[in-house]
Amino acid sequence: MRAKGEPIMNDETFRALIVALRATLEKARTNKTNAAWPPPASDADIAAMEQRLHARVSPSYRRFLSMQDGWPDYAFGFTIVGTRVAAFETAMKDIALTVDSERDAWIDSHGEPTSEAVMQYEQAGDELNPNEADWCPYVPGKMHIATDFNGGLLFLDPERADADGEMEVFRWYADTGTQARFISFEAMLHADLAELGAAEQSRTCSD
Repeated sequence: MRAKGEPIMNDETFRALIVALRATLEKARTNKTNAAWPPPASDADIAAMEQRLHARVSPSYRRFLSMQDGWPDYAFGFTIVGTRVAAFETAMKDIALTVDSERDAWIDSHGEPTSEAVMQYEQAGDELNPNEADWCPYVPGKMHIATDFNGGLLFLDPERADADGEMEVFRWYADTGTQARFISFEAMLHADLAELGAAEQSRTCSD
Protein backbone atom coordinates (compact mmCIF):
# COMPACT_ATOMS: atom_id res chain seq x y z
CA MET A 1 0.00 0.00 0.00
CA ARG A 2 1.45 3.36 -0.94
CA ALA A 3 1.46 6.33 1.36
CA LYS A 4 -0.04 9.60 0.25
CA GLY A 5 2.33 11.48 -1.99
CA GLU A 6 4.21 8.39 -3.17
CA PRO A 7 4.01 7.45 -6.88
CA ILE A 8 1.76 4.62 -7.93
CA MET A 9 3.31 1.40 -9.22
CA ASN A 10 4.77 1.22 -12.69
CA ASP A 11 3.01 -0.82 -15.35
CA GLU A 12 5.15 -3.92 -14.80
CA THR A 13 4.56 -4.16 -11.06
CA PHE A 14 0.90 -3.22 -11.39
CA ARG A 15 0.39 -5.98 -13.93
CA ALA A 16 2.17 -8.42 -11.60
CA LEU A 17 -0.28 -7.46 -8.85
CA ILE A 18 -3.24 -8.24 -11.11
CA VAL A 19 -1.71 -11.56 -12.17
CA ALA A 20 -1.14 -12.50 -8.52
CA LEU A 21 -4.76 -11.67 -7.69
CA ARG A 22 -5.98 -13.71 -10.65
CA ALA A 23 -3.98 -16.72 -9.50
CA THR A 24 -5.11 -16.40 -5.89
CA LEU A 25 -8.77 -16.08 -6.82
CA GLU A 26 -8.61 -18.96 -9.27
CA LYS A 27 -6.96 -21.18 -6.66
CA ALA A 28 -9.72 -20.42 -4.16
CA ARG A 29 -12.56 -21.24 -6.56
CA THR A 30 -14.21 -24.63 -6.27
CA ASN A 31 -15.81 -24.32 -9.71
CA LYS A 32 -13.13 -23.66 -12.30
CA THR A 33 -14.58 -21.65 -15.17
CA ASN A 34 -11.51 -21.21 -17.39
CA ALA A 35 -13.23 -18.07 -18.66
CA ALA A 36 -11.16 -15.60 -20.64
CA TRP A 37 -10.11 -12.47 -18.78
CA PRO A 38 -11.59 -9.22 -20.10
CA PRO A 39 -9.40 -7.52 -22.69
CA PRO A 40 -7.75 -4.16 -22.00
CA ALA A 41 -9.79 -0.99 -22.45
CA SER A 42 -8.54 1.54 -24.96
CA ASP A 43 -8.00 5.21 -24.19
CA ALA A 44 -11.13 5.91 -26.22
CA ASP A 45 -13.11 3.39 -24.15
CA ILE A 46 -12.03 5.03 -20.91
CA ALA A 47 -12.74 8.50 -22.29
CA ALA A 48 -16.27 7.40 -23.24
CA MET A 49 -16.78 6.00 -19.74
CA GLU A 50 -15.65 9.28 -18.18
CA GLN A 51 -18.05 11.14 -20.44
CA ARG A 52 -20.91 9.00 -19.16
CA LEU A 53 -19.79 9.60 -15.58
CA HIS A 54 -19.17 13.32 -16.14
CA ALA A 55 -15.95 12.86 -14.19
CA ARG A 56 -12.41 11.51 -14.52
CA VAL A 57 -11.66 8.16 -12.95
CA SER A 58 -8.72 7.82 -10.58
CA PRO A 59 -5.24 7.06 -12.00
CA SER A 60 -4.94 3.54 -10.57
CA TYR A 61 -8.46 2.52 -11.63
CA ARG A 62 -7.64 3.89 -15.08
CA ARG A 63 -4.45 1.84 -15.15
CA PHE A 64 -6.39 -1.25 -14.15
CA LEU A 65 -8.91 -0.72 -16.96
CA SER A 66 -6.06 -0.28 -19.46
CA MET A 67 -4.86 -3.76 -18.52
CA GLN A 68 -8.16 -5.53 -17.83
CA ASP A 69 -11.52 -3.95 -18.66
CA GLY A 70 -13.46 -5.01 -15.57
CA TRP A 71 -13.42 -8.08 -13.38
CA PRO A 72 -16.35 -10.51 -13.14
CA ASP A 73 -16.15 -12.76 -10.07
CA TYR A 74 -13.69 -10.55 -8.22
CA ALA A 75 -12.92 -11.00 -4.51
CA PHE A 76 -15.70 -11.22 -1.89
CA GLY A 77 -18.39 -11.76 -4.53
CA PHE A 78 -17.91 -8.44 -6.28
CA THR A 79 -17.99 -7.76 -10.01
CA ILE A 80 -15.88 -4.75 -10.96
CA VAL A 81 -17.42 -3.04 -13.96
CA GLY A 82 -15.41 -1.95 -16.95
CA THR A 83 -16.00 0.50 -19.76
CA ARG A 84 -18.18 -1.78 -21.90
CA VAL A 85 -21.80 -1.20 -20.96
CA ALA A 86 -23.09 -4.30 -22.77
CA ALA A 87 -20.60 -6.60 -21.03
CA PHE A 88 -21.52 -5.36 -17.55
CA GLU A 89 -25.16 -4.43 -18.09
CA THR A 90 -26.46 -6.72 -15.32
CA ALA A 91 -23.96 -5.38 -12.78
CA MET A 92 -24.66 -1.78 -13.76
CA LYS A 93 -28.40 -2.31 -13.36
CA ASP A 94 -27.86 -3.82 -9.93
CA ILE A 95 -25.68 -0.88 -8.90
CA ALA A 96 -28.40 1.52 -10.04
CA LEU A 97 -31.05 -0.33 -8.02
CA THR A 98 -28.91 -0.28 -4.86
CA VAL A 99 -28.07 3.40 -5.28
CA ASP A 100 -31.70 4.35 -5.93
CA SER A 101 -32.79 2.46 -2.82
CA GLU A 102 -30.13 4.16 -0.72
CA ARG A 103 -31.14 7.57 -2.09
CA ASP A 104 -34.79 6.95 -1.16
CA ALA A 105 -33.80 5.80 2.33
CA TRP A 106 -31.58 8.86 2.80
CA ILE A 107 -34.39 11.21 1.78
CA ASP A 108 -36.76 9.51 4.21
CA SER A 109 -34.26 10.05 7.04
CA HIS A 110 -32.65 13.38 6.13
CA GLY A 111 -34.80 15.15 3.57
CA GLU A 112 -33.74 16.43 0.18
CA PRO A 113 -30.04 15.81 -0.56
CA THR A 114 -28.99 19.41 -1.11
CA SER A 115 -25.27 20.14 -1.37
CA GLU A 116 -25.29 21.65 2.11
CA ALA A 117 -27.22 18.74 3.65
CA VAL A 118 -24.93 16.16 2.07
CA MET A 119 -21.79 18.02 3.16
CA GLN A 120 -23.01 18.22 6.75
CA TYR A 121 -23.96 14.54 6.74
CA GLU A 122 -20.61 13.40 5.39
CA GLN A 123 -18.52 15.60 7.68
CA ALA A 124 -20.48 14.61 10.78
CA GLY A 125 -19.42 10.99 10.44
CA ASP A 126 -21.02 8.06 12.24
CA GLU A 127 -19.57 7.15 15.63
CA LEU A 128 -21.37 3.79 15.54
CA ASN A 129 -19.22 2.66 12.60
CA PRO A 130 -15.44 3.02 13.12
CA ASN A 131 -14.93 3.12 9.36
CA GLU A 132 -17.24 6.14 9.10
CA ALA A 133 -16.29 7.97 12.29
CA ASP A 134 -14.59 10.82 10.40
CA TRP A 135 -16.55 10.61 7.14
CA CYS A 136 -19.96 9.11 6.41
CA PRO A 137 -20.31 8.86 2.63
CA TYR A 138 -23.45 9.91 0.81
CA VAL A 139 -23.47 6.83 -1.37
CA PRO A 140 -25.59 8.11 -4.30
CA GLY A 141 -23.02 10.84 -4.96
CA LYS A 142 -20.06 8.50 -5.46
CA MET A 143 -18.42 6.77 -8.44
CA HIS A 144 -19.71 3.20 -8.20
CA ILE A 145 -17.42 0.60 -9.71
CA ALA A 146 -18.59 -2.77 -8.38
CA THR A 147 -21.50 -4.74 -6.90
CA ASP A 148 -21.82 -8.05 -5.09
CA PHE A 149 -25.50 -8.32 -6.22
CA ASN A 150 -26.55 -8.41 -2.57
CA GLY A 151 -26.47 -4.78 -1.45
CA GLY A 152 -22.70 -4.42 -1.47
CA LEU A 153 -20.87 -1.77 -3.49
CA LEU A 154 -17.35 -0.62 -4.14
CA PHE A 155 -17.11 3.06 -4.94
CA LEU A 156 -14.56 5.81 -5.46
CA ASP A 157 -15.13 9.02 -3.51
CA PRO A 158 -14.23 12.16 -5.48
CA GLU A 159 -14.55 14.13 -2.24
CA ARG A 160 -11.68 12.08 -0.80
CA ALA A 161 -9.12 12.62 -3.56
CA ASP A 162 -5.45 13.55 -3.21
CA ALA A 163 -3.45 15.96 -5.34
CA ASP A 164 -2.76 13.22 -7.91
CA GLY A 165 -6.44 12.45 -8.37
CA GLU A 166 -6.32 9.17 -6.45
CA MET A 167 -9.60 8.65 -4.61
CA GLU A 168 -10.43 6.67 -1.52
CA VAL A 169 -12.24 3.41 -2.24
CA PHE A 170 -15.05 2.24 0.06
CA ARG A 171 -16.31 -1.31 0.48
CA TRP A 172 -19.87 -0.60 1.56
CA TYR A 173 -22.98 -2.65 2.34
CA ALA A 174 -26.57 -1.46 2.48
CA ASP A 175 -27.23 -3.13 5.84
CA THR A 176 -24.00 -2.31 7.70
CA GLY A 177 -22.42 0.67 5.94
CA THR A 178 -18.70 0.95 5.24
CA GLN A 179 -16.77 -2.24 5.99
CA ALA A 180 -13.38 -1.11 4.69
CA ARG A 181 -11.64 1.96 3.23
CA PHE A 182 -8.55 2.16 1.04
CA ILE A 183 -6.52 5.20 0.02
CA SER A 184 -6.72 4.18 -3.65
CA PHE A 185 -7.90 1.47 -6.03
CA GLU A 186 -4.34 0.18 -6.11
CA ALA A 187 -4.27 0.00 -2.32
CA MET A 188 -7.51 -1.98 -2.38
CA LEU A 189 -5.97 -4.55 -4.73
CA HIS A 190 -2.98 -4.95 -2.41
CA ALA A 191 -5.18 -5.30 0.67
CA ASP A 192 -7.49 -7.80 -1.01
CA LEU A 193 -4.55 -9.90 -2.16
CA ALA A 194 -3.17 -9.94 1.39
CA GLU A 195 -6.56 -10.87 2.87
CA LEU A 196 -7.15 -13.62 0.32
CA GLY A 197 -3.64 -14.95 0.87
CA ALA A 198 -4.13 -15.04 4.63
CA ALA A 199 -7.44 -16.88 4.19
CA GLU A 200 -5.79 -19.44 1.90
CA GLN A 201 -2.97 -19.98 4.38
CA SER A 202 -5.49 -20.48 7.17
CA ARG A 203 -7.36 -23.09 5.12
CA THR A 204 -4.11 -24.88 4.33
CA CYS A 205 -3.10 -25.01 7.98
CA SER A 206 -6.50 -26.35 9.02
CA ASP A 207 -6.44 -29.18 6.47
